Amino acid sequence: MIQKVRRRVKTRFYRVVLNRSSVDLPPDIAAPFPGRVRRVKRAAMITLIAAAVLGTAIAANPKRKHRVPPSRQFAVAAERAERRRLVRLAIVAALIRRETELENFIATASTESPLLTLREPTPAGPLAIGPSIVTVDFLGSPIIYAIVRNRSSTQFSGLLVAHLVYGAGQESAASVAVSNIAPGQSRRVELLCPAVLRPTALHWTTEIF
Repeated sequence: MIQKVRRRVKTRFYRVVLNRSSVDLPPDIAAPFPGRVRRVKRAAMITLIAAAVLGTAIAANPKRKHRVPPSRQFAVAAERAERRRLVRLAIVAALIRRETELENFIATASTESPLLTLREPTPAGPLAIGPSIVTVDFLGSPIIYAIVRNRSSTQFSGLLVAHLVYGAGQESAASVAVSNIAPGQSRRVELLCPAVLRPTALHWTTEIF
């Protein structure tokens, strides 16, 4: 009697297990429902195979961050490099243009056109002034170059005044101070007239300090 009760309890227990999972039953218990055991084992096996396939697929295709395609990256980098190159070329061209303009300005500024030449010395008080040359700079202002010689027996310090005659008898003057010119000594002087004119004649005067 006790063995029959134990057998019924085991049968009910394994019936509950068969409804939940696949297990290997003892032959004496599995004999009353063999079809049920085979179906449960087949379903469990299919479940395990499906889980293995799904795990393999997930491992083979991991999630990746979205990235810009390499071709697009190369195109953007090439475009930026081209822009930088064009900017550098524009800067170099501007510097070259400025350098050329500066060279032209310096060349023009240092160019003087000769207008008047007095080869013979001109007496002016104790001094003999000459030869004298009158040129015009790029602005049109006269520049006078002359050699001054003290023909007296005393030292000279004073003011040299160059009178430039232009147009219909108009006159403009330029002056320079000289000092300590010993007797018989010569000195080169340079005078700039700020007015814009083209002189036709030149004469000198002196003022002693």
